[in-house]
Amino acid sequence: MNGAANGYGRLTPDGAGPVFYKITKFPANAIVFWEAPDDEFWNDGSSGPTERQTTRHGKGASIGCFGGHVEWMLHKELELEYVKFPGRLYCVPDTPQGM
Repeated sequence: MNGAANGYGRLTPDGAGPVFYKITKFPANAIVFWEAPDDEFWNDGSSGPTERQTTRHGKGASIGCFGGHVEWMLHKELELEYVKFPGRLYCVPDTPQGM
């Protein structure tokens, strides 16, 4: 799951806990889920955008978007998103660069 959902671990201003955002605050096409590789032994459930995507399907994988739909995305397309601030991966709602 994209760590943008909780501001990549940011805390609330009072430090009481992590921030959370309503799903409606995210662009519908922002990426929330991607298929992780089967060979990884660590999955904390909150991934950074550059964590690997599975290669089990060849050159692409399924991704889930905050709007509730899924897409097939080539690995090279996802890699282009790694450098967009904000973008479909870096999409924290209350920050100018999505991080």
